[in-house]
Amino acid sequence: MKRVLLFFEYKTDRWARAGPHGIAKRLIAWSKRNREWELIMIELSNFPLYLLSMFDSHIFSKYNRLFPVKLLDIYKSLLLKLRICICSITMNKLKKLFHDADLIQIHGPVGFIALLKSLPEVLKTKPIILAHHAPGAQFRYLTRQFPRMEKTTYLQKIKEFEYLAFKFIDTVIVPSRHTLDLLQQDLPEINLNEKRIYIIYNGIKPVHGSKGKIRRALNIPCDAFVISTIAKLIRDKGVDVIIKATHILKTKYLVKNLYLIIRGSGPELPYLKRLVREIELSGEVRFLSYVQNIEDLYIDSNVFVMAQRRAAFDLTVLEALSAGVPVVVSDIGGNVEAVGSAGLRFKSEDAHALAKTIYKLYVDHELRDTLSKKALEVFRERYTLETMANNYIRVYQERIRESCTSRVCARHD
Repeated sequence: MKRVLLFFEYKTDRWARAGPHGIAKRLIAWSKRNREWELIMIELSNFPLYLLSMFDSHIFSKYNRLFPVKLLDIYKSLLLKLRICICSITMNKLKKLFHDADLIQIHGPVGFIALLKSLPEVLKTKPIILAHHAPGAQFRYLTRQFPRMEKTTYLQKIKEFEYLAFKFIDTVIVPSRHTLDLLQQDLPEINLNEKRIYIIYNGIKPVHGSKGKIRRALNIPCDAFVISTIAKLIRDKGVDVIIKATHILKTKYLVKNLYLIIRGSGPELPYLKRLVREIELSGEVRFLSYVQNIEDLYIDSNVFVMAQRRAAFDLTVLEALSAGVPVVVSDIGGNVEAVGSAGLRFKSEDAHALAKTIYKLYVDHELRDTLSKKALEVFRERYTLETMANNYIRVYQERIRESCTSRVCARHD
């Protein structure tokens, strides 16, 4: 039996379903049916660190404009040092597990730095894979979120660690071609063409919800036209564009019986609610911070929209495809790659273009049916859990085989 360690430098959060944690959990569930592979997920679990991280994400990051940049830099830098320290301690405690593993997959630069500090011999003797799921380099992503911190010690350290990781590790897995393109833009000094790059699309179980459940809960008529989106409420997701497009559909295209359901939470929520009030859409827009069965929302939607300003590859788009829901995405980001010919696209940040695209679906039932059938076809071809798992296992097999061959050759030399 081959053993693979999936090491995470942070503990899972409530959005893990859509990130690398979610992928790891789905891979582990699949591997339990396959006796040839044992996949072990290791999360950094430390209660004080968890509390400090929660304070950082819910106070400092959410309200970062209220704090001096120097204070933010000191706190985040200390938190980074603590995370590396605890990662190193965890690795030393699990030293035998790391040495016995056939392959190690890490998911960020901190995990690499900790491994370099605590178990450098493992880096020399074991095949290491870096699974990268962020939209571009991590330091660039953080700079876009917190532009005031661009020149801080904290972000410079993240940049330094990221460059070290990508220089040392020769095997990288990304979830889309778009992610790879963003990485190359953000890390121009690293020639990714010299690396072993594997593009493995995310895989999920198909959505099976209950029709009418969400509409009844939200008092939405069964014959209403429902637009939905599911996203973390940050500016990059472009939810404000969807709200404005809904207003245009109501006022310019005179669409009646129209509703928009927004499922998610995040720092943009107060602004989005204020926008809804200002353009008098309170009767048409429903905000959901939580849905017991998220699959019901897809089933009750006539169209699913992701208006991302920048994104790698949204899991929600794949879920919508698996439910046979017509999908509309903005013309940038990995979501264009995700939907292919199974969806429609509009010019990013252009609410009028989005409204026009949705209206086309509203009036053309045949187009909706065609896209629905195409969505199911694309999902079955590219995004099933089985397809994703087989692709990961193929990479693991290749790297373990190459590592064994190189060790044999080294002994003969």
